Amino acid sequence: MHAIWERPAPLDTRPALATLLGALAGAFGGALGLSIAQVFSMMLGTADPVAILDVIAGPWPFAGFLLAGVVGASFGALLAYVMRWSARFLTRAIFACTVSPAAWFCLHVFLPWRGWIDLFPLLPMLGAAFVLGACVACVPPLTRVNEKDERPPFVPSYPRWTDPDLS
Repeated sequence: MHAIWERPAPLDTRPALATLLGALAGAFGGALGLSIAQVFSMMLGTADPVAILDVIAGPWPFAGFLLAGVVGASFGALLAYVMRWSARFLTRAIFACTVSPAAWFCLHVFLPWRGWIDLFPLLPMLGAAFVLGACVACVPPLTRVNEKDERPPFVPSYPRWTDPDLS
């Protein structure tokens, strides 16, 4: 006969929570970064990224900010998932504020359409990417359930068929 099985451990939803919080922080950081990029563009006398995104996104009001929020949410979710176990704020801030502008710089340099480089000025958009990274760095890190919890949080503890206790 089968032994009485223990109930499997519930799935740990903390990585999903970190990803969701990263998406929310990224959406906020994308919209905030776009407004800061607009201010930098006005000071430098370059093209206005908000007006360009409004043309790309559609005829709705604030369509450029919505598009920046969607792009920021997707990048913020990825960034928060990568940084989910980093315990110190300074480490997360340095990583996020470095990776975000580096990713934008690589996108800016390797864009397949060379005409798009002039549409989005480099310095204001690097500032926007820095703001996005700073917002995502504010997502709190995951903590372990207790100090003896050595398993990664996504591995449930199901009994195995090879365990001697199941015979």
